[in-house]
Amino acid sequence: MDSMLKDLPVRSKDSFSRLKETPSHAGHAKGCILSSAAHSQQRFYQYVPTKEFPSEQVIVTEKTNILLRYLQQQWDKKSAQQAAAAAAAAAASSSVSGSSSSAHGSHKRDFDPNDGSQRGSLRKRSRLDHHHPGPSNNH
Repeated sequence: MDSMLKDLPVRSKDSFSRLKETPSHAGHAKGCILSSAAHSQQRFYQYVPTKEFPSEQVIVTEKTNILLRYLQQQWDKKSAQQAAAAAAAAAASSSVSGSSSSAHGSHKRDFDPNDGSQRGSLRKRSRLDHHHPGPSNNH
């Protein structure tokens, strides 16, 4: 037994004090640790659940790829943030009068009477409109 374990890395030799060397048996090499009686006994393990899960709980796999789901979630978050920013900008531009916003060159709100929506569209002023030299600005 000592010859078999002598080259193995061990911190404590007492760790192997309970192992007993058995005489050789058919099919085993001389000095084998397992006896034929111990080898023939089989242990059967049984799983005992520690949690009760409801019987109606069903595991369902997603049809879409995890990457596609992640990208869709990121797109939804981004579009929700953009919608919130647009709503905040619309609220800010509606509280500011039209003359002061045109003087600063910010977004101007257009209203189309033929359009059914009351929101209208946001239009950027052209660069030439707010870079005119001189006091007369006809908009």
